[in-house]
Amino acid sequence: MKKLIRKYPVLILLKAFLIAFLKCLCIMGTILIFFIIVKISDAKWFADFENALDLKYNSPFIVYPLIISSILAIFLFIFGILLYSYKYKRAKIRSEFYNCFKEINKNEK
Repeated sequence: MKKLIRKYPVLILLKAFLIAFLKCLCIMGTILIFFIIVKISDAKWFADFENALDLKYNSPFIVYPLIISSILAIFLFIFGILLYSYKYKRAKIRSEFYNCFKEINKNEK
């Protein structure tokens, strides 16, 4: 796997994305199993809880998390692209700033 990552650095992002997706899937699966068990057992408190939430398509309990997660996903995608481009696509030529301070670094060693 490390050889593939060295050859194709994009796999780092893909690996992180897949791990995050699988963790989210496990959490959602656990919540789904919990709600299925509660629904089958006919718990009275669950019916009261469900009525209190009133989960419709325009419920704030559904819309706001969708909006927040969409904004967060876009922000993290842009941040990841910036990190990737900085690490792997930067110029190999030393900048003028580096050349000014290279003598200082040599003297300190």
